This record gives sequence, C-alpha cells and structure tokens, in this order.
Amino acid sequence: MRAYLLGETLKYRRTLVGKIPLLAPLGTILAALILMPAYFTVNGYNWWYVFLLPGTAALLAGLMVEGEEKSHWGGVHSLDLSFEKLWAAKVAVAGGYLLLAIALHLLGMVLLQGLLPRQLGGNYPPGQLALASGILFLTSLWQLPLCLHLAKSWGLFLTVMVHSALSFLLGIFTWDGALGPLLPQSWAMGAMVEVLGILPSGIPTDGGGTALSWGLVRACALSAALCLLGTWATGKWFSRREAP
Repeated sequence: MRAYLLGETLKYRRTLVGKIPLLAPLGTILAALILMPAYFTVNGYNWWYVFLLPGTAALLAGLMVEGEEKSHWGGVHSLDLSFEKLWAAKVAVAGGYLLLAIALHLLGMVLLQGLLPRQLGGNYPPGQLALASGILFLTSLWQLPLCLHLAKSWGLFLTVMVHSALSFLLGIFTWDGALGPLLPQSWAMGAMVEVLGILPSGIPTDGGGTALSWGLVRACALSAALCLLGTWATGKWFSRREAP
C-alpha cells in the first residue's frame, strides 16, 4: 500500500490538484478580508464550511479522475496491481490534500485575525478555531470516495456542480432538524454552529465553545466510518469496472 500512496502523491504534486489546497483557502481568506473585514473571521469560516470546502473536495476528486482519464489511467490496466488499493490510495491522497487546505485556511485565519483586533463579529481564540478546523476535516471525510465515484461516473463539471449544490441545500435545510444527525451534508454545518456559534446564514450567535458534545463525536465518527465504507464499496466497483 505504501507504494501506491507514494505513486499517487508524486503523480499530483506538480499538477493543479497539488495547487488547490493553497488556492482554495487563499481565495476564501482574501474574499473575507476584502469584502467584509469587520466580519473577517465569521465570514472566513462561514463561506468556507458552507460553500467552498465541499466544492474543494469535489474539485480535488474531479481533477484527479480527469487527469487519469486523459492519460487512459497511465497504462495501469496492463500492470499487475490491485485496483482496490489504487482507489484507496486516491482517497487517501485526496484526504491529505483536503487536510492541507483546511490547515492552511486555519493558519491564514489565525494570523490575519490578529491584525484585525476590532472585528464586529468578534475574535476567536486560536484553539477554538483549531478545534473547528479539525472537526471540519473529520466531518468532510465522507465526501472523498463519493466525489471520486461521481467524477469517474459523471466527469469533473457535473461532480462539482451537483455535489456542491446538494451539500449546500441539504445542509442548510436539515442541520437543525430531525434529519440533521442522519444526513452527512448537515454534520459540518451543525458542528460549526456548536463550536463557533456561526449559523449557516453567516449570522454569529452567542454560542460556541471547545467542549466536545456527544453530537460532535458522533458526527466525526460517522463521517470516518462512512469514508471507510465508501472507499471499500467504490473500490470494489472501480475494480470490477477497470480490471482487464
């Protein structure tokens, strides 16, 4: 498995896939800083978890698969390798890039927040932002095998559009309802309301804190489990489809 991971990492290092973890958080941070500096931290996290992070996950997966399709999967069909391990390596590498994007977003938010001490939306302790970013990563893991599967089936454009739209709509309308705990699209939104007190609408509340509730732990655990299950299921599908 190590060889698969190394191969996938080297493959994307100098491509657009390798630049997305920098461009996505940088774009979010600059937009929040330029458009509404008085609410920099609130908007920087609100736009990130509501719109841009699901789009980043879909874009990473879509670009990874698109590159493989253009090269006809680099001749892997003639090689003696495990297609399931190859697929799992892609999920893992996509997860690494997503983690890097979230870490860079956190770093930029913490550093620039220190230069804006009089935000109307208030400043957040770095530890609270770090917890929020860590939870965002864990509650986003389920998207990776799904987006790779969609990209393989539908292509880059439809994957980004459909996944981003569904993540937004389902999350917005279910995060505080009875279906919220059941739909993965609502997990990140509900978590950010609980940790940062930022509603999906962008309105800050008096809530937020660093205490880990059962709901947060459950959402993170379910997302990780769904990622593993999805990787296994879509890996089986990919192997049956591509194996010679």
